[in-house]
Amino acid sequence: MANWQQLRDDYTNWDEGCLNSTRSTTEPFDYGWGKYLGNPSYNVVGDSIYVLKTPSGNYKKLWVKKLQFDTLWQIVVANLDNSNTYQLSFSKTAQGYAGKNFVYINADNGTIANSEPAEGWDLLFGKYVDEVAPGLVYPVTGVLTNKSVKTAKAYPVDISSVAYADYETQLGNSISTIGYTWKVFANGAFSIEDSLVYYVKLANGAAYRLRFLDFRSTDGMAKFELQPVSFGASVSAVSAAFDWSFSPNPVTDQLNINSSARINRIYISDISGRLLFAVNNLNQKSGNISVSSLPKGLYLITLETIEGTSTGKLIKH
Repeated sequence: MANWQQLRDDYTNWDEGCLNSTRSTTEPFDYGWGKYLGNPSYNVVGDSIYVLKTPSGNYKKLWVKKLQFDTLWQIVVANLDNSNTYQLSFSKTAQGYAGKNFVYINADNGTIANSEPAEGWDLLFGKYVDEVAPGLVYPVTGVLTNKSVKTAKAYPVDISSVAYADYETQLGNSISTIGYTWKVFANGAFSIEDSLVYYVKLANGAAYRLRFLDFRSTDGMAKFELQPVSFGASVSAVSAAFDWSFSPNPVTDQLNINSSARINRIYISDISGRLLFAVNNLNQKSGNISVSSLPKGLYLITLETIEGTSTGKLIKH
């Protein structure tokens, strides 16, 4: 087993998992773990079995048996001798999974968890495996970002004078732009890289400057400062490939929203980007939401649709 090929997730894109890494690049319907059959079933049927080692040290066989009509996952987990077999099924659209990146499976006991926050998330601090040098794969402690978050690295810079506007065009969708290289290991200890900041832009248009201050290797504690980038009254709608509107604006109670694309999510944040209100899994082109609980002031309202994301200014009277 020690000589088998180790499969790893792509840590630039959440959608490129280790089970996809064995797919044929010349077969468009090959997903690595299975193949898409098309009409009439429209199922992806598993044709591969994988061996995984759990954090507790147990070895398990994993078979992604089927993705039925892009809705229902069917997965089988067992010991290497086929004992202690779990057959798991869960829907992508039910049980609160819609809009989430992942469903979490404990391969040791066959339990399923919905662990992502209901209101969404932006930064993930944790450990993952990366190729730290050519041919050297090693666990690292770093920061990955959600799909809708854009990031840019500013280095080397003068911390006191660096400006967001100078790096806005460099914002990209790689989930590992922040990663783990903000700290340096030398002489048996970690130190924080000098002259380095990151800019983080959320889906609702709010932006922040992130600077690391300290790292403790004994437990992975990271100390950092997060400063909102001030847009003031210049905040405007982000261009998108769909048309949408909301009225009345200013609003007192009920806000009417219409879009040319199906709306997945509506959320409202303050001008610094702090999330205050969200409606998930709307799956329609129009809707009404009550904003009566919001204090009077200026807010950002964001629509997430299958055709993109757009943000505009909302005034509450």
